Parts: sequence; C-alpha cells; structure tokens
Amino acid sequence: MKVPKKLAILGFNLCASVFIGLCVYGLLLHFEEGMERGGSILSSVLSALIILGAIAGIGYFGNQWDRRNTEEARDKSR
Repeated sequence: MKVPKKLAILGFNLCASVFIGLCVYGLLLHFEEGMERGGSILSSVLSALIILGAIAGIGYFGNQWDRRNTEEARDKSR
C-alpha cells in the first residue's frame, strides 16, 4: 500500500512519540517503585501490544518515508 509522504512522516512521528512516551513512563514507574510488581497481567499485555504496534509502525512508516524520498530523488535526477 502506497502512503503519501506527509502521511508517512506523520505516522512515523506519531509512532515514535508513542514509543518514547511509553518507554519514559516505564522508566518512571521503575524508578519510583523499584522492582515491585506493578499492575495486572492485562495491563502488562496491553502495554506490550502497544509498544509492539509502535515499533511496527515506526518500521512501516519509516520505510514508506524512505521510498517517497527515493522516488523524489529519482524524479529530480531525470
């Protein structure tokens, strides 16, 4: 599926922001509570799924962004 460049940039930035936000949130929880058990298994699974989705989105939208840049460079060289 071909994604326009602006949508690829937006998707990449959104997924990267979600990933960084969840990582910072996890670090803050870790340093506030130490190694205590936090939350239920459902919240852990949900967090893991969101993180995996963000990583997949970063890969997909980053790839689409690179393809649009390559197409633009190819068109300019002609």
